[in-house]
Amino acid sequence: MRLALLLFTALLSAEDAVDWNDRGVQLRRQGDFAAAIAAFQKAIVQRPQDARILSNLALACESGGQPDQAITHMRKAAALAPQDGKIRRNLGIFLLRSGRPGEAEASLHKASELAPQDPENHQELARLLATAQRLGESAEEYRIALLLSPDRGALHYELGRVYEGMANEEGAAQEYATAVRLAPGEPDYLEAAGALLSRTGHPEQAEATLRRVLEMRPDCGEAHRDLGLVLRKHGRTDDALSELRRAAELLPQDPSIQIVLGQMLARAGRSAESGQMLSAAKSRAQSLENVQLSKAYNNAGTEMLERRQFAEAERKLKEALQLNPDDPIALYNYGLALLFQGRLEPSIEALQHSIRTRRDDPDAYYYLGRALLERMDYKGARMALEQATALNPDDAHAHSALGVVLAALHEMAGAKAAFERSAELEGTTELFRRNLRCLSAGCTLIP
Repeated sequence: MRLALLLFTALLSAEDAVDWNDRGVQLRRQGDFAAAIAAFQKAIVQRPQDARILSNLALACESGGQPDQAITHMRKAAALAPQDGKIRRNLGIFLLRSGRPGEAEASLHKASELAPQDPENHQELARLLATAQRLGESAEEYRIALLLSPDRGALHYELGRVYEGMANEEGAAQEYATAVRLAPGEPDYLEAAGALLSRTGHPEQAEATLRRVLEMRPDCGEAHRDLGLVLRKHGRTDDALSELRRAAELLPQDPSIQIVLGQMLARAGRSAESGQMLSAAKSRAQSLENVQLSKAYNNAGTEMLERRQFAEAERKLKEALQLNPDDPIALYNYGLALLFQGRLEPSIEALQHSIRTRRDDPDAYYYLGRALLERMDYKGARMALEQATALNPDDAHAHSALGVVLAALHEMAGAKAAFERSAELEGTTELFRRNLRCLSAGCTLIP
């Protein structure tokens, strides 16, 4: 009788988990990410080791603006389902978006190894390589993806973009033409083809193609910009100005449009308006250059951290922060570089600044807690580590560090519960079992 009741209860729990998971999937598709996260969390309570539910929770967190939580849940899903290529791919995508290109590339390579016949794995790896300006390697991954899925217009279009970066205009034109043939209703593909026609000396074809784009999508800023440039080359100044003004409205972040407009207005004798336009363009171009340089320095610093070259990482990350002082990823990595060199005060300051700009990063709270613990600020460490475990309840290291802090505050029951939780999460790690023994034996605790 008791066994039957237990089996019945387990069946009900499984059904509840499936129901909450299905509900979460539907809510995520509807764009209600907060409700989707809540539904997946209820499913996880019933089935905490279900990689599929954890993966869905991670996707909802990413869409809902919680990138660090998304990475945490997707990592756990990958650990529970190590042969699932799709989970590895999504983890790689999340890592790349969070400014961790080295980890992202490793995850995407693993996805391709696990599922070499899945074109999306090769496509995402190709995108990463293109972002890193490793265009030859990117093109090769796109070609592999196209062997597996030759009729996907997006693959041809993206390969065309890479070929343009490699100055292979003929190859780019062929890929754009194929993309347009496969998906004639996709304006982005037509726009790329039209822009290339303009740059390769085919103005009539370029104008016709770009006007087709604007019929399909009147608010396509790129098409207005490229059409304006075509018209400018052929002396149709008024029409060109009209198109470029519209492009500037739609693409306010593109300084190249303001530069061309400023030059044209200067030639037309409208010096005051020209000066304003060129000044705005110069300011915007400098800002964009700073952001790109900051990303490059941050990526280099992250790689040095992974190689444990902490002083070199500090220098690169400091340069990144001089260009973009509020970048949460650079601040976090800078804090780690300082912490690993034993420089507590500037490390704490950097980690606190990182948290102010991105409040859902459990790792930032964990390392802030560790730094405050080293400084013997037990109350501050407690607050940071409690936040870390709230954001990532499955972080055994955070629970262990919290246990050390609580013991220092003479809250032995809480310390015991924290050590038990860390041992429960990672029972094979000797440190966690040792701390639990030492709590009663009186030996030194290690966070």
